[in-house]
Amino acid sequence: ITITAPTGTGFTYSIDGSSYQTGTAFIGLAPSTYNVTVKNSEGCISAPTTVTVNQPNSTATVTATTVDEECGKNNGSITAGGTGGTAPYAFRLNNGTFGQNNIFNNLGAGSYNLTIKDAGGCTYDTTIVVKQIKNAATQSASISGCNRVIFNGVTYTSSTIARDTLRTISGCDSIYGLTNITIQNTPAVTQALTVSGCDSVVFNSITYTTSAVVRDTLKTTLGCDSVYVVTNINVTPFGLSLTASVNPVSAGTAVILSTSSSIPYQVIAWEPAQLFSLQKASTQKITADSSRRIKVIAESITGCIDTAELYLEVREQSDFFIPNAFSPNSDGKNDLFLPMGTTIAKGKMRIFNQWGELIFATDNITKGWDGSYKGKPQPLGIYVYEMHIIMLNGSEITRKGFVNLIR
Repeated sequence: ITITAPTGTGFTYSIDGSSYQTGTAFIGLAPSTYNVTVKNSEGCISAPTTVTVNQPNSTATVTATTVDEECGKNNGSITAGGTGGTAPYAFRLNNGTFGQNNIFNNLGAGSYNLTIKDAGGCTYDTTIVVKQIKNAATQSASISGCNRVIFNGVTYTSSTIARDTLRTISGCDSIYGLTNITIQNTPAVTQALTVSGCDSVVFNSITYTTSAVVRDTLKTTLGCDSVYVVTNINVTPFGLSLTASVNPVSAGTAVILSTSSSIPYQVIAWEPAQLFSLQKASTQKITADSSRRIKVIAESITGCIDTAELYLEVREQSDFFIPNAFSPNSDGKNDLFLPMGTTIAKGKMRIFNQWGELIFATDNITKGWDGSYKGKPQPLGIYVYEMHIIMLNGSEITRKGFVNLIR
């Protein structure tokens, strides 16, 4: 931005309203809108004048059209033009002198360096090619073979193009002879494929129910062996089994559910889902509470899906029960709280009061609780018990419930 008025002694200038300078020119500015103000020697500031610095046009580039040279006549030409930058343009060819003339005549075939310069002094170079007009005819032929080809007395062992040129008396090309020599000498490769299925595989419209190996040979258009295809067909039936450690089982007994198969697999889901928090576990442990049908779904390593299920029969334990009340009054009747039955081997028991405080625990479940805590009789009321009992047959029973202490 250059300020032309007012100028003279005592004036200073600003384009941002805060920084003032004595010079009238502001250079190196980015494209934007600036508010120009002038301050005199008495400190008075003029009203701002808005000045816009625009983005200059893009750098000049060359456009050109050519006329090709006829054979040996040096009658080619280049007509240059320009875009971008700032007009008018000047042109030169092969580092000659810049001028307004944009047509360069009497050129032979070849590459030329064309330069454009705009009014701002910016230059841009490009290479322009003047070709030679070729009126020669092209004659093409093809020869092919599997290992070698003999052409014009020459033995070829790899694919190539044999070229020959016939010229006129003036030395210009007349006929181009092109012979495409194609030789298939690449050894055939072996390609191995694998196709897998669960109970059967359909391959090339043939159904396979057992694993097999299928071989095929692919040939090139020349009839040479190209690819030996070996297809391994894997038929892998997937059978999933589900077993229970005890079945039928007494209510409250721990049961181990196990899956198995002859091939690797991954369990996907168990049903009923509410019984199994670990849906992908291959083995589960549950406490039998009622008879139900249990199902497990799994996927084999080859992507096959199978389902196994069993009916878990739960029977009530006829020789085992837990009283719901006892009276620890030293009368010799129901003075202890403990499970009853002749098939109990051992077990553990814990007692909690109404506030969840543990007041009794024993690893000898046949000892029982006498209704006291730290030697003091406990008040009448409802107490919570937890029992883990091992029966004589090895089965395990876990029970939680309430017992009423009365006197």
